[in-house]
Amino acid sequence: MIMNDIQITNNDEALIIDGVAHEIKTITSPEKLANWINSIEGIEGITFSGGEPFEQAEAIVKVIEKVNSQREEKLSIFIFTGFNFDFLKGSRISAVQQLLSLTDMLSAGPYISSKKDNNLLWRGSSNQKLIYLSKRYSPLNELNWLKESPVEELIMTGEKIKRTGFFGKKGLLYDLVINKS
Repeated sequence: MIMNDIQITNNDEALIIDGVAHEIKTITSPEKLANWINSIEGIEGITFSGGEPFEQAEAIVKVIEKVNSQREEKLSIFIFTGFNFDFLKGSRISAVQQLLSLTDMLSAGPYISSKKDNNLLWRGSSNQKLIYLSKRYSPLNELNWLKESPVEELIMTGEKIKRTGFFGKKGLLYDLVINKS
């Protein structure tokens, strides 16, 4: 599950997951979002992606804690961040450290177009790193993920299509780009 276009309000705080506030589609509380996530059967985890999840660390921590407090088996947490892992590890912000402690895996680092590489798993440029923060996953999983993971995410609203994923080699978007080249 990828969280995009969601703003979570918590008193005077707001969690903006996708871009800028004027493009937000949904406003909710951490509790309502957690309840919605827990109503979905058969999911293994939650993925938080841009905007920048670590700029909203306190609200995301509340969502994760609420979700996992209502489950026998905790959901996995995967976060895409534009920050380098060393920067996050060195943060003195307690919510950032708490979010790192709840996270199983990061795709970390800024996207750099000159280092674009379509062959990377869950990264767009070669400077970005997959960081394993728990024992739930390891680099040994990567070969299987390359074969079986979802290949692309497209969000369709009205007449607009927004691509938020990667060019998966089995995906329609990849075929369109390759066939036009």
